[in-house]
Amino acid sequence: MSTHRNRRLISIVGLLTLSAAASADWILVCPPPPMTSPFSADYGAQLIVNPLFGVSMGISGTYTYGGSTTDPGFCFAANLAGNVRGRIGFGIGPVGSVQSNFDDNMAITWGWSPQAHGVVGRCGYATIQEVNGTTTTSTMFGANGFQTTFTGESDTYFFGRTVNGNVQIDLRADLVGDAARLDWTLGNLTTTTIGIGMRFGQQVSLLNQNGEAVGSSAGPSGGLTYVTAPGIKPPRTERRWDRTTDASGFPAYMDFGFDQSNAYGLRVENSATDATTDAGNPAGSQTPADGFVLGRAVFLMGSFGAGDIAAFPDVIFFEPISDVIATDDTAFIQTWSPQTVTANNNRKIVAFYHSTWSAAQYSRPYSVVVDAPKVLNLNQTDATQFEQNPFTIRVWVDNNRGFSQIDQEIPLQDVRVELLLPDGLTAVGSTVRTISRVEPRSMSSVDFQVQAGDFAAGDMSFQVRTTPTPGPVKTLTGVVKVASQPKMIVRSGANLVTSPWTFSSPVWETILGLLPDADYQAFTYDPVQKGYIVSTGPERGKGQWVISKAERSISLGGTPVAPTDWREVNGAGGPPLVVLKPGWNLVGNPFHQSIQLGQIVGAAQANPDQSYTFAQLVQQGFISGSLAFWDTAKQNYDFIQRSDDRMEPQRGYWIFVFSSQQVVLRYPGVYEPFTRKTNEGVWQQSDKQWRLQIAARGQVTSDDQNHIGIASSTKSAEESRIYEPPTAPINGAISVAVEQMIGGQPTRLAQGLSDKPGRQEFKVLVDAKDKGSITLTWPNLSTIPKNIRAKLVDTATGEVRDLRKVSGYTFEAEAGITREFKVQIDTGAAGRAMIGNVVSTRSGRGSDASVRLAYTLGADATTTVRIVNGTGKEVMTLARGRADKAGQNEVVWNLRDQANRAVPPGTYRAEILAEGAEGDRFRKLYPIVVTR
Repeated sequence: MSTHRNRRLISIVGLLTLSAAASADWILVCPPPPMTSPFSADYGAQLIVNPLFGVSMGISGTYTYGGSTTDPGFCFAANLAGNVRGRIGFGIGPVGSVQSNFDDNMAITWGWSPQAHGVVGRCGYATIQEVNGTTTTSTMFGANGFQTTFTGESDTYFFGRTVNGNVQIDLRADLVGDAARLDWTLGNLTTTTIGIGMRFGQQVSLLNQNGEAVGSSAGPSGGLTYVTAPGIKPPRTERRWDRTTDASGFPAYMDFGFDQSNAYGLRVENSATDATTDAGNPAGSQTPADGFVLGRAVFLMGSFGAGDIAAFPDVIFFEPISDVIATDDTAFIQTWSPQTVTANNNRKIVAFYHSTWSAAQYSRPYSVVVDAPKVLNLNQTDATQFEQNPFTIRVWVDNNRGFSQIDQEIPLQDVRVELLLPDGLTAVGSTVRTISRVEPRSMSSVDFQVQAGDFAAGDMSFQVRTTPTPGPVKTLTGVVKVASQPKMIVRSGANLVTSPWTFSSPVWETILGLLPDADYQAFTYDPVQKGYIVSTGPERGKGQWVISKAERSISLGGTPVAPTDWREVNGAGGPPLVVLKPGWNLVGNPFHQSIQLGQIVGAAQANPDQSYTFAQLVQQGFISGSLAFWDTAKQNYDFIQRSDDRMEPQRGYWIFVFSSQQVVLRYPGVYEPFTRKTNEGVWQQSDKQWRLQIAARGQVTSDDQNHIGIASSTKSAEESRIYEPPTAPINGAISVAVEQMIGGQPTRLAQGLSDKPGRQEFKVLVDAKDKGSITLTWPNLSTIPKNIRAKLVDTATGEVRDLRKVSGYTFEAEAGITREFKVQIDTGAAGRAMIGNVVSTRSGRGSDASVRLAYTLGADATTTVRIVNGTGKEVMTLARGRADKAGQNEVVWNLRDQANRAVPPGTYRAEILAEGAEGDRFRKLYPIVVTR
C-alpha cells in the first residue's frame, strides 16, 4: 500500500476507536470484556455517513464481540474476534425519517454503527466468480487484502481495490441522498476471455436508537419480522427467485423493516426504477440482478466465525417445508450471473441500497429525496380522525456526483421546491419553498405541512418539482396511502362503491341519509340472472351501484364500525370469503386501506383440491386477470391488472369468472408497511408489442380504455386480455368492445391484442343506451410504430378513415343498436407516395365529353385533385383528402366549375397532391385543353 493511503487509514482508525464506546450500537449489545478495546491493533475501515444513510467497508484487522457462558446478555459462549476485511455494512444516519425518531442511527447490517465498523464474519460480504472454461472459482471480496483504499475528495465516497485470481475488483461506494450506491468494476487481467460474476449478501439485523433488536433484546438472533416485496404477501418462509425462469414474479425490490407499524429499514433494489435510472449515463443505472434468495443467515451466509468465506453456502429448503425466516436471523443474497469479459476489459455492476420510506431520484448531478408518511392511519380511538393531520412532507436535496468534483465545485443556488397535491390533500401555507444554497458534498431540506381532507381515501399521488440553479428540473411522484374514514363522496351520476364498515342499520337509506328514488337509486348485479337488481344495502367484499341525482359529501349513518379483521397472523384471520358465480361479479375491498391485487388467493370448485394465488387463478383460466372500476370523475371504466395494482377502499370492481363452477376468493389482510393497528412491469410500446387506444365519447359519458394491437407472444396476448364489463346502469352510457373469438365463442374485450404481426383486422363494437352523436378517437396513435398504417371502416356506411390523417370520426348512434367498425392494420416499411404516370381519356367525341384522369401512386396516400386555370385559380375540386391505394387511381372531370357551369375553352391544369403515411408530400400538374 502507498504511504498516502496508510496516512488516511490511520486517521480513520483513530476516529473509530475513540468514538465507538459512546454509541448505542452493537458494541453495547455485545460488549467485549471490561476494559478491553474491540479493535485489533491493525484494524482499519472506511465509513461515510450523511443525515439519512451510511455505508462502511472493513479494510483490515478484527473486531471483538463479548462472550459469556453464564450471562445471557452476552452474544456468544466465548469472545469472538471476527475479520472485518471486505465486510460491507449499512445503516441509517442520525436524522432518518422526519415521521419518527425510531430509525435515527438505526443499524441495518449486524455490527454496523454510525461511529464504528463492526461488521464481521458472515454478516455482509460479496464474492466474485471467475469462469475459465468449465471451472468456476469463487473468492470473497477483500480476502486477498486491499492494494489501495481511500476516502475521495470529490463527492462523498470511498474506494477500495483488490485482486482475486485474474479479476481486479474496484469498489466505489457513494452516498447519494438516502442511498448507498455501490459501483463495482470487475476487470479481466488476462489475455484471454473469461466469465465474471458477483454475489452480494447481508445479514439484516435491525437495531434502533434505543438498542432494541427485532425479535429479541439483544444478540445476532434478534431476527426480522417484516419483509415485503411488491405484488406478493410478505414472505414468511425462505424463497428463491430467478429472473430467467420467473421474470414476471421477480421482485423489483425487497424491503426489510423492523415491524409492520415501524417498517423502517433497508430497501434492496433488484431492477432499474425511476429512482435508480440515470438517463444521461445508462452505465450508471441500477444493474438488474439475475437472482435473489431470502432465508436465514446461518444457512445462506455461513457461520458467524472469524474466517473469510470463499462462497456463500446458499442453503434453503424448498416449500412447502421451507424454514421460517420471519422470526430469526434474516439474510439475502443477490446474484449477477457470470458474463463474458474479453482480455483487458471489464464488467460494471451498479447496485443501490437505501431506506424503505423514501421516494427518490439519484441520477446526476444531484439527488432528491422525498419523505412523506407512507400510510396516513386512522386515530386509534376515533375513526373519524387521522392519526397525524396535518403531516410533514420533507424534501432533501443532495449536491453530490455532478457539481462536487474537487476544484470544480458549484453550489446549488436558489433551489425552488414546489409541491403539487391532488384533490383531498391541501398544503398548510405555501406550496413553494426555496433552499437558498446547497454546498457541494452537502444536503439540505425544506418541510411542507399538508392537511388531508375528511373524504380523502386510497392511494393519493403527489409530486415534488425541484428547480435548482444550475442543474436540471427533477419531478418526483410520491404516494400517501390514506385510510378511509366512514365518509363518502357520492358524485352526481353513477358511483360503483363498496363499504368496509359494519352498520347497526345496514340499509342505504340510513347509511346515506337520502331518500330512495327521490335522491338516489342503488343496484347490485346478480350473476345468476345476469342483470341488475335493487340493492338494499352494502355488503363487505362486494360492489354496488349508487346512482345519485346530485353530488354530496356524506358522513355515513347507521353507526359504522371499523373492521377488526384486517390482519392475518400466520395465515389465520381475515375477512369472510367471497363466492363468485360464473360470468360477471361485483366485488370490493373489504378494508379501509388499499390491498394489492396479487395478494388475493382463492379456490375453484372445478379443481377443489388446492388453493391458488391470484396469478395462478388467472393462469388456470378460472378468472380474468383484470378488474374494472368506474371512474366517477370521467363517468367511464378503467382497469387494474398488475400484481402490485391496488384495490382502493370504498370502490367497487367487476371481475369475470370463466369457470362453469363457482370460485371462492380470500382477500388478503392489510400488509402495508407502516400500517398501525385499530405495494409486472408496465406496458412498453415497441416494434414487437404495441397497442392502439380506441376511445369513444358520447353526450353524457365516455369509454376510453380500449385497446387493439400486437403482443410479443401468444402468452402475452392471452395475459393482456381485458374483458369489457357490463354497461353502467345510467342514461347516456356507452360501451366500446373489441370482439374476438375465444374458445370458439365471440367475446367482448376492452383490450384484445393479436400475437401475429403483419396485416390485421379488428372488429370494434359500439353500443349506446340512448340515441345521439358519438365520436371515436385514437389518442395514443403517435406512440405506435411509424410503419403501422391503420384505417377505420364504418361497416354501416362504408366510409373509410386513415387514422394518421384524421383525429376522430363522429357518427349518429341509435338507442340499443350495436354499431360495427373494422380497424385495419397493415405493417411494413411505408413506401413513398410518389405520383407516377398521368393519363387522360375522353368519354366521347363531343365538346362536353368528360375527361377521365388516371394516375399511379407509389404507396397508399391521401390525395387531393383540383382543376386550376391558367392563372392558378381553382376551378373545380375532384377529390379532397381521399384515401387512395398504391397503384392506379382515377378521377373524372365533367368540364364544369364549382357552380356547375360549363367552363369556357382554354388550357387548364389538373393538380394532383399526394401525402404519404410518413408525411411525405408530392405534387404533379397535368395540362388539359378544352375546346368548344
